Amino acid sequence: MDSADSSPLSDKSPYHGIDAIREGVFGRIAAGYEKLTIRIDEIFAADNKVVVLGYYDGIPRSNGKQSFTQLAHIWTLTSGKPVKFQQYIDTYKVAESFK
Repeated sequence: MDSADSSPLSDKSPYHGIDAIREGVFGRIAAGYEKLTIRIDEIFAADNKVVVLGYYDGIPRSNGKQSFTQLAHIWTLTSGKPVKFQQYIDTYKVAESFK
């Protein structure tokens, strides 16, 4: 998994394997938010790629204020299974939401 370049998660990107993704990505996200959901607006598929557009809707633990951050996820599939994931997010908005 590759995180957005300016994301707080980019310090250990790319992540390889289930454990690295579970602990380094999802574990860190869970630690930073009281609540976080993904709102999917659109999904596009072409060849072996799937693109998801939407928003992260969350409440950071640091301040308890609602945050709404645009996202794009690009999944690469081989034999119908995900082999790569690239995330793009509004990193400025993420940084501002934790102030």
